[in-house]
Amino acid sequence: MKPYLSVTEIARVTQKERSTIVRWIKAGKFNNVRKVGNGYQIPHESFKKWWDKNMSGLIPQERLQ
Repeated sequence: MKPYLSVTEIARVTQKERSTIVRWIKAGKFNNVRKVGNGYQIPHESFKKWWDKNMSGLIPQERLQ
């Protein structure tokens, strides 16, 4: 498991636009996000906790791999 996910990876898993993921980041939906250059790195554990709370059951779990 990768320690960090990119905005693009989360967008692919959630089937949302990258701009939506950036809005979620700015709204504080994920903890301990790192800004690296022009991008963000979202801790995998932070995303998984958010996923379990908000999305579990909506999208097959294997898409998280």
